[in-house]
Amino acid sequence: MKVILQGYKGKTGSVIYNLLKEKKVEVIPIDIDNNIFNYLNEENIDAVIDFSSLSGVKNALDFAIRKKVNLIIGTTSLEEIDFDFYHEQALKLNIGIVVLENYLSSFISISKFLSSLDNDFKDIVIEETHHESKKDSPSGTAKMIRKCFNKQKKIPILSNRVKIYTYEHIIRLANDYEEITLVHRCLDKKGYAQGVYNLLMSINEYIGVIRDVKEMKE
Repeated sequence: MKVILQGYKGKTGSVIYNLLKEKKVEVIPIDIDNNIFNYLNEENIDAVIDFSSLSGVKNALDFAIRKKVNLIIGTTSLEEIDFDFYHEQALKLNIGIVVLENYLSSFISISKFLSSLDNDFKDIVIEETHHESKKDSPSGTAKMIRKCFNKQKKIPILSNRVKIYTYEHIIRLANDYEEITLVHRCLDKKGYAQGVYNLLMSINEYIGVIRDVKEMKE
């Protein structure tokens, strides 16, 4: 398998790069100094993986459409992108474009579990804690968790930024009779990389733009 990895020097991208090399995947590494469109004529590319920036994602999307290859996006804060347009294009080309804020395999099960509790709990709070270097606040994962519940509910997200490296999300659900607290901590970024690799191995099962983790296959 041959893939393009855009953003391979980043915190998560570098971990993905190393894991893909361990798995004997042929990787074309791209950073800010190397334009992805230089590889439009590259043969036998199976997929593109993007963990870069907003401008990088836009290039990756256009590249995937022009090249007719699958795309996995892990870059967050992408509200400016018209995913409806790319969904239509991906359907026409029979390719999959998966856009998730968290690729840990457990989050498929966690999201479906939380969705199943939506009708029984009226008071929900999400709290996330990350290192102070994290740019987006609230985190993409926290926003993804909020999407598990009814859009009409006003669910606050409490964002903490600390000096130690931590990846923690706490979800508190309460009604008049009971309370559930779910705590999730990622102990190693390699877990995200493994999730990306697992998806890469099954990416042909997805057609169109997938933005909801609940649509993912377990």
